[in-house]
Amino acid sequence: MGRSLTTKNPNLVGINYYSSPFNQQRNPRTYSAQQKFFARLRNEGINLTLCKLEFRVVNRNAHIQQSKGTIKGDDSAIAVDMVCDAYDDVYDVGILVGSDGDFVPFVKKVQSMEKRVKILYFEKLQSLELINCCENCRAVSKSLIRRNFIPKYDD
Repeated sequence: MGRSLTTKNPNLVGINYYSSPFNQQRNPRTYSAQQKFFARLRNEGINLTLCKLEFRVVNRNAHIQQSKGTIKGDDSAIAVDMVCDAYDDVYDVGILVGSDGDFVPFVKKVQSMEKRVKILYFEKLQSLELINCCENCRAVSKSLIRRNFIPKYDD
């Protein structure tokens, strides 16, 4: 790949970033760091879509109750944006960073509109069905994405 995706690339139409806000009461420091990160994204001209963060109990130990946050609605938001933008002829080539096989139907829909889709997938989490439906796929490490796009949080 060699080049980075930046808002200064003249061929780049836009970057969409999907996430969910942390709960301010649950961890104010983490929330504050995330809000600063979101502000940097917006200042760079990156479109930020905020989805819902849902917590589920993962350990019902009598002494410790751990919960894990999961972003809900991001897959459907990505699908709607990619399909609508393809329909509106916003882009010729879409780059999807993800590994979820649930992306296959909307990727095929985008391709049916004569748009190309490139996939950057996570090394150990790839969906063969997703990889097989695209002409241009490349594995990336989560550490590369985390180092370049995701801030460090306390949680």
